Amino acid sequence: FFLAMGHGASKEAPAAPAAAADGACPVRSKPKDVPKGHPPAAAGDDESSCPVKNASGMLAKYRNTNVYNVYSQKIDPKNNMPANPNQKPAPGQEKALSTHRVSSNIPKGGTDSTWTYPSPQMFYNAIVRKGKKGSTSEDDMEMVVAIHNNMNERTWNQVMAWEAMHQDADAEEKGTAPRLLRFLGRPDEFSPLARLKMLFGHPAPFDRHDWVVDRGGQEVRYIIDYYHDVSRAHEDEKPALRDESSVKSIVLEVRPALDSPEAFLDRYLRMPLALLQGQTSYQPSNFFASAAMVEAERREKEELAAAERLKNLQREREKAGKRLPAPIAESCGGLMQLVQE
Repeated sequence: FFLAMGHGASKEAPAAPAAAADGACPVRSKPKDVPKGHPPAAAGDDESSCPVKNASGMLAKYRNTNVYNVYSQKIDPKNNMPANPNQKPAPGQEKALSTHRVSSNIPKGGTDSTWTYPSPQMFYNAIVRKGKKGSTSEDDMEMVVAIHNNMNERTWNQVMAWEAMHQDADAEEKGTAPRLLRFLGRPDEFSPLARLKMLFGHPAPFDRHDWVVDRGGQEVRYIIDYYHDVSRAHEDEKPALRDESSVKSIVLEVRPALDSPEAFLDRYLRMPLALLQGQTSYQPSNFFASAAMVEAERREKEELAAAERLKNLQREREKAGKRLPAPIAESCGGLMQLVQE
């Protein structure tokens, strides 16, 4: 499982306000004093009551000057060349897959658009290219993509629960509402919290992502750990894009990284208080795993180990000119019995 959203088309930033005519409201700060990526600041009340406005007469909105692709690489937002992702069938692919892409509900930093999810064909090409196909078939892709997209939406909802503690009522009007600027998958790097949970017997997360949110000019990094509760996998159903309850086997752990004193206060003061008062939609995960989750994880590992031993034994016998009989069952017990013969 991994998350990879395609970048949506971005629009060119609005033109800077025209220079004020003689006698009109002047901006006393020089251009070099204006922070990069921010609109010119309005003059103070003691200087003028007229704020800087754009050509339409509205207050100039903030927009990040940086735009990133799905690889966290900066791109030129003024480059209007169309994106041409690989939508061709992968080598050895037997069935046609949809090339339709779904727009997310996650605002994209530096643009007025949202991130766009990969099509089933793009997703299939990606797992083949990365050697992660395993037993996944073309028939699985609709479900895989539906879960992938749903997990991103659920993750963003949890990010927004944290961001709600910092947003003004007019954030949308000012352009300072949170937007996802860039993200990075780090599946092989356990976060400090994940390591601590594992120390107390919790199964390891199967994936980790770091999302960088643009909070009106301030970059805030979020760490997301994804856990799989094997004991609840049988309850999963194909989710709608914004469904919060159909995928019960995947547990999210979303929180701001401790990169600043403000993030520390959010995690250990503001959010606990908001949870206590019932004033947040944030859903914290349990620190300790349930007994059912731990047991299901143990059994799954035994099955995988038994299957691996079976493959090794099959290879050894084939080298010796012998073949193993077909497995008598797909269960762990059947595999174990066959390996022990």
